[in-house]
Amino acid sequence: MKPCDFPPFDQTVQEMAVRLGDDDLSFAMEIVGLLLEQVPLKLRGLKEQVAVRDCEGVRRQLHDLKGALAILGIVPLQECFSQIEELLEEGWEPFRAELWRFELLMEELLGEMRRYLLATK
Repeated sequence: MKPCDFPPFDQTVQEMAVRLGDDDLSFAMEIVGLLLEQVPLKLRGLKEQVAVRDCEGVRRQLHDLKGALAILGIVPLQECFSQIEELLEEGWEPFRAELWRFELLMEELLGEMRRYLLATK
């Protein structure tokens, strides 16, 4: 899996706000807050499916997570989802070998989201 470089998160929120017509960022910040609640739950679901080696369950969890995060509009993130989904299509072992990178990426993104919300309060 290739590394993913995120744009600065404040830039991501600004761009999302423009797409949503959110002049004061209030709606965009609400979305970030909701994602901070939902993404860890979705990641936990992914880990549970991985633990029982349920490829279809993993596929569904990845799809749900990808859909939830799509609103952010982070193109490199969408590319990373495509990469991990392709690895799953190649087989369980290629997917498992790179899953740790994906998990680190998700933790990095969650950290950026938390830092952004704390800095803007």
